[in-house]
Amino acid sequence: MINLFTVVGVLLPLCFGANSFLIDFWSMGLLLLLISGALVVARLVLNPEDPPYEQPLPAAILIGSLFALMILLIVTGGYDNSGVMWIYILPPVALFFGGLKIGMSILGVFVCTITVLLFYPDNQLLQTTYTLSFKIRFLLSLLTTILFSAVYEYTRQRSIQRIQNLNNKFEHLAMHDVLTELPNRRFIQEELARELARATRNNAACSVVLCDIDKFKQVNDEHGHDCGDKVLRYVAETLSASVRKQDLVARWGGEEFLIVVPDTPAESAAHLAEAVRNRLATHRYDPENLSLLVTASFGISEMNSQKTVNQALSEADEALYAAKRQGRNRVVNTVTLSED
Repeated sequence: MINLFTVVGVLLPLCFGANSFLIDFWSMGLLLLLISGALVVARLVLNPEDPPYEQPLPAAILIGSLFALMILLIVTGGYDNSGVMWIYILPPVALFFGGLKIGMSILGVFVCTITVLLFYPDNQLLQTTYTLSFKIRFLLSLLTTILFSAVYEYTRQRSIQRIQNLNNKFEHLAMHDVLTELPNRRFIQEELARELARATRNNAACSVVLCDIDKFKQVNDEHGHDCGDKVLRYVAETLSASVRKQDLVARWGGEEFLIVVPDTPAESAAHLAEAVRNRLATHRYDPENLSLLVTASFGISEMNSQKTVNQALSEADEALYAAKRQGRNRVVNTVTLSED
């Protein structure tokens, strides 16, 4: 749309401008050439990736140039009084490039301006003559065009907003677990890669903590999957409430959760995991008066420039299984595991 308008908007003024010079209509020819150049400048500074109405400078150049040209066409009549036929271009262009609010404001000023020019006593502000019936029909047809253009632009912007909302919703669903509303495995894997790159650049530590709910299958078997879902949400909320703002909690899969702890070595991450473990172990969860003691086991590993994300996750998984073997409800660090 933008490229098409630029091509047409540049070529037509160039052609009509050259013709104006040939018939000694110098003011019109000069203005048309200036408008053609202005459209080229506007296209050069316009970013097609962003909505035109969010870019004030190119929008102002485009609409301002057209505004000036249309006023001149009204005053002079153009060639053989046919210049007013081009004025119907202004409403869709003003609304597309200026947006609904700014575009309608500009068109309101334009309508008021040409109304004064057309109906000023004795045509003193015009260099040509229009009949009264022509003036009335012209204004009515212009107002109709503005109305239809405004309705179209309003529905177009609403459609774009709906599509954007749907895109955001689908993107959120693709990156988040529906049950716990935590980021999912896909999202956290991308974050892990970014955190490892940042840790490598800054020569800093970044730890990962794998958390697995103890005896979760037993909860499902004895109390049903609905209760199991509630336990998953409870653990997710507890983890989110227990970590720092810069930490990231995600559902890794099943009854497993992953905590990314930036700028933190494994020993410090172990202290954080111990605090979370203790918070779970010292509070009973009471869904439907069942009074469940929900505990979890934790495995910790540290990412660095000598260790890939998969290696760190594999080590954290190994530490988690060691915690399970040692009796559950405990924190195991790969550092202490390797020492043992």
